[in-house]
Amino acid sequence: MKNHRHITVKALSKEQLLTIGDLNGDKILEISDLQSYTESLLSSVALFPVQKDKIELALEEKDYDQVFRWLKSIKTRLTQIHADGFAKDCEKQINLNATNDFESIRHDRLQMFINYFLSALGIMFADITRLMEHSEKMVPKQQQSQGTGMFILKRKLMSVGDLDSEKIEMMTSEQLKIYIKNLLDFAENSKTQMKGLGSSVKTKQYEPLIKWLMMTEESLTKIHANELLEVCREHINTNKHLNNIRHDKLEVSINYFVSSLSMLAEDIKALHLDKK
Repeated sequence: MKNHRHITVKALSKEQLLTIGDLNGDKILEISDLQSYTESLLSSVALFPVQKDKIELALEEKDYDQVFRWLKSIKTRLTQIHADGFAKDCEKQINLNATNDFESIRHDRLQMFINYFLSALGIMFADITRLMEHSEKMVPKQQQSQGTGMFILKRKLMSVGDLDSEKIEMMTSEQLKIYIKNLLDFAENSKTQMKGLGSSVKTKQYEPLIKWLMMTEESLTKIHANELLEVCREHINTNKHLNNIRHDKLEVSINYFVSSLSMLAEDIKALHLDKK
């Protein structure tokens, strides 16, 4: 049977893993599937630069809702790889702001924590990367090349914030091929869909508008653009009863939605993906 693991890497030994002081040694000793755990570590290494960029940008813009969204995402990942000390630090910071009373946040204090937290994580992931590089030397060159190529491609895809990083991370080679085709189809067809959406709402043709929204929903589902997909479905459900539509409110929200679709399409085009 053909192996469809998403990245080829030699499993790290428990002795190697115990040299990473930030990982929970007791839990490392209990691991039965070192191959899966090693791949989980590699996925975390690949995802960290994306998470770091997103949380730093959100903090700079004082978008605290996004800051804590990314902190929760990082905490989930740290828990999975048994970096329990960091996970506790992360959880403590999240709990301090559990009420979502962002008006009371002391920006300078939060920034100090984020700076320390990301720097410390960077050191841990650098240590893990060194272990990985040593392990990769033990993998046949052909497999190593395939694994490295997928690693780079997935990291590239995960840089687009509207796409689901975790879904991308878990894709096999065959799934990735189909996904890239779906991304390119979306980018190619988005102009037609956006024109249809804009024209329908401008001329108050609500039935065609719903059809265009449903086509867009299908496209967004295929590319795992979850947040935009949720907005699209909300538009469909809210405007099912055509007689109750408030045109002024609908027009503003559709125009914003179309702008978001346009930015996603441009981000995908900027990746310069190849269908082959």
